[in-house]
Amino acid sequence: MGYYFLYKIGQFLALSLPLNWGYWLTERIGAVLFCLNYKDRAKVLDNLKVILRQNDEKKLKPLAKEVFVNFGKYLFEFFRLQKLNKQYIKEKINFKNFKIIESFKNKGVILLSSHLGNWELGAAIMSELGIELNGIALTHKHKGIDLFFKKQREAHRIKTVPPAASSVKKVFERLKAGEALALLGDRDFSHHGIEMDFFSHPALIPKGPAFFSLKAGCPIVCLFLIREKDNSFSFFIEDPIYPPATGSTDENMKKMNRKILKILEKYISTYCTQWLMIHRMWAGKKEEEKEEEII
Repeated sequence: MGYYFLYKIGQFLALSLPLNWGYWLTERIGAVLFCLNYKDRAKVLDNLKVILRQNDEKKLKPLAKEVFVNFGKYLFEFFRLQKLNKQYIKEKINFKNFKIIESFKNKGVILLSSHLGNWELGAAIMSELGIELNGIALTHKHKGIDLFFKKQREAHRIKTVPPAASSVKKVFERLKAGEALALLGDRDFSHHGIEMDFFSHPALIPKGPAFFSLKAGCPIVCLFLIREKDNSFSFFIEDPIYPPATGSTDENMKKMNRKILKILEKYISTYCTQWLMIHRMWAGKKEEEKEEEII
């Protein structure tokens, strides 16, 4: 229950503090955690070594520190989602190619992002702008935290679906009804993903995005809410990836995942300090299973 009370305290502070004060505080908390949490620091450094093809930790440590700072800002913004409104969107969000999203309103579409920038805020923004959004969300082992995350999302009309076989039918029904499915494509939580090269290293990639796209005949649109220096955001929206009309399912999944990974690699390498993967992306399965999810 320890994490739950920390989250509630964090939410209270986030809702009470002025925006600039909140950023000031989270920057310092992130810097302290970078110094104290050597295990997570090592994970972030290992990821940066692969992304940037650089093994000099002295050069990488300032970047890893920025990852911790950005992680704190991500949580701060998630805690204060109740304050999100159209005025904030108008003042703080610079959309790139929003017409692509508008063209898929009331049509089945898969919106694919990653643990980059602020994906939770991005989903809430999409919902505020009239996108009927469903998210497949990992169930947290702590019931209090699971309920906390669910309430934060439901406050912005984001419907959540657990990642279980029994949910597949429900997902297809919602896509057929013209709603959007929001997924993250950079980490497989099931250990049953498809193994592909990611930054030239083998990694397990989620099957879900390509699977739902192929079976439902829906396009995939990759989008990323990227932080700017002044804590405003650029919302990048890529051209849709359409499922192939012919070919075997296995080969088509690989084709689609290659396109997805190419886009992910472009954004993650460009904004590596905003890739909030506090986990060894290229670790073995045994190590992955020992890690506890806190977000």
